[in-house]
Amino acid sequence: MKRINSEEKEELLLKHTQDFSILAFNKKLILVLFAICIMSICIIWVRLQLYESSKTYAKLKDKREVLSEENKELKRKIEALQFKNKITNYFEVQYDKK
Repeated sequence: MKRINSEEKEELLLKHTQDFSILAFNKKLILVLFAICIMSICIIWVRLQLYESSKTYAKLKDKREVLSEENKELKRKIEALQFKNKITNYFEVQYDKK
């Protein structure tokens, strides 16, 4: 067995601590990069959801406007039919009295 003197022990210890610190730095760097990736994915997902929601909102708003216009048109038609019905009934009543 080979004996190691104190200088060699110190060199090995120093080398070991340097390797350990590099390894610890690499682990921290990997964790930071992983966290950045996760956060980026979350931000992209939220933006995509907002985009899809805004598209759906725009479609619903357009449909609401169309239905509102159709409702106004139907109300006009109902008023016209009611007016026509009142006039027709009035003349029928007047005609029957003669």
